Amino acid sequence: MMLRPKGSDADILVHMIDEYSEFLASLTWTPTTILEGGGNMGVATMLLAHMYPVATIVTLEPEPGNCWLLQVNTRAFPNVNVECTGLWDKDANLKIVPSDDNLDWGWRTLEVVQPSADTITAASVPSLMRKYGLAGGFDYAKLDIEGAEWKVFEGDNARGWLGSLKLLSLEVHNHMATPEQAQHLDSFLQGQGYSKSLHGEYEVWAVPELEPYLHSEQKIKQNKMLGGI
Repeated sequence: MMLRPKGSDADILVHMIDEYSEFLASLTWTPTTILEGGGNMGVATMLLAHMYPVATIVTLEPEPGNCWLLQVNTRAFPNVNVECTGLWDKDANLKIVPSDDNLDWGWRTLEVVQPSADTITAASVPSLMRKYGLAGGFDYAKLDIEGAEWKVFEGDNARGWLGSLKLLSLEVHNHMATPEQAQHLDSFLQGQGYSKSLHGEYEVWAVPELEPYLHSEQKIKQNKMLGGI
């Protein structure tokens, strides 16, 4: 794996190996089509490719430097498809906004009306399904898209592609949302039949057949934090 000597790469590597790999290793269910929004330099992508070598993985990363490194780090995995763009509720023009700390994580995207030299073309979940011939949709999604989650699940646009999704790992950025957006996201996913548990920094939303695992895993984690009671 290639890391940049300065910036946030080392922190991302440690975090993903410490928390996300443990989450994946304890899953008893095997996804076959995976959507990852916010791939950064590809640590989680590589973990997913190792764990699920026959799954089709589509990973998006809008920041050009991150996406180049993502492509380098995942080029040995034929089941990984990298898109150097952002995820949105529709195909749109996006402007990339640096993170507040100017590190290589936390880049945000904002929709703009007119394309220009410094904009990118966003992708929607339906357009990705069409591009990769995934008529059955994605069954697992991992999204860490710095506030764009509010847009992806805005209104009723997600109802169609959520029909195939069994598991969603979602890092929610509440400081970037209005109270109405936060309330809509929870009520929308609950209305689609998902239940929520917490795993590290992720909200994990699951269909009913995966609920027992998720809730028992959450309880185990909480007990460990309380000293193994």
